[in-house]
This record gives sequence, structure tokens and C-alpha cells, in this order.
Amino acid sequence: MTANKRLWFIRAGRDAAFFDAFKAEGHVGIGWDKVGPLAPDTSADELEARFAKAYPEDKEGTPSSHALRPS
Repeated sequence: MTANKRLWFIRAGRDAAFFDAFKAEGHVGIGWDKVGPLAPDTSADELEARFAKAYPEDKEGTPSSHALRPS
């Protein structure tokens, strides 16, 4: 693997609690507890503001800073 690759390790909850649901429904869940629940219609501006408030210490390149940007 090259140094430019970014990987995310996704788990199905503690002790794989959500594995069956994720597999059956064909999706995974990624959460940032400090941001709180998000509605499907939450705007990009609102997401950005909530991430900045929840993770003020994060710098460009950290996982929460990539949450709004496709790779």
C-alpha cells in the first residue's frame, strides 16, 4: 500500500452488535457521538458548524474534517 492511501476501519458496533442488520440492509453506520443525531435533510453548512463545535481541536486531514468531503 502506498503512503497516499486512506483507509477507514468500520466495525458493526461493540461485539458486532449490528452486523446482521448491516449485512441484511446493505449499509453501515458511522457516528460521531459529539455531533449528535443528524436528520437526512441536514445542510452541509449545518454539518460543518456542528463538526467544528464538537471537534474544535481537529485539523485538516482528520476523520471529522473529511466527513463532508468525498475523497
